[in-house]
Amino acid sequence: MSDCTNGRIERMLKRHHFKVGDILYLTHEGQRTLLHLQDRRVIPTPVPMKTVTACFPADDFWSIQKGVVVAKRYVVSIEGKGLYTMVDGQQFQGRGRNPAEHKRRAIQLDTRFAASARTQPEIPQSLPERCSIMDNAPNPFCLLELVFDPAGRGVDFVFRYCNKAMELLKGVAVERMLMV
Repeated sequence: MSDCTNGRIERMLKRHHFKVGDILYLTHEGQRTLLHLQDRRVIPTPVPMKTVTACFPADDFWSIQKGVVVAKRYVVSIEGKGLYTMVDGQQFQGRGRNPAEHKRRAIQLDTRFAASARTQPEIPQSLPERCSIMDNAPNPFCLLELVFDPAGRGVDFVFRYCNKAMELLKGVAVERMLMV
């Protein structure tokens, strides 16, 4: 029975509170597969990389060299003979034996960026969705709306977003801080 069908990978996703779409890239180190996430966490697992990636949508990931699989949505550029740059600045050199593959992917990447520039802008996300990257940040973070009187003097403020660390700092539940 595979790790996908017995739920091992799904349990790992739930235990560490992330989705497949949060994975920037996977690397192999020693006997472990390391999942590098958008929020900069690195999740180690003893499950082989091939088994992990078999549970993910095949069209969403590229195996660029032995021990490195990248989420193509987070590839910023592919330069020269296969130097992949990720959104977090990490760079990986792709396999040297197949430069045509890197070139094809670079064209696909350029086409994706060109198409997104031609399309209408995305509908803005709600404030909590835009700030969700800060949810598990170790430092307190909040967004405040300042309230002014008719004379232009600041008279109050309203919490519009607070992360979990802010809750610990203030000793008040996030829900209570966000109440208007």
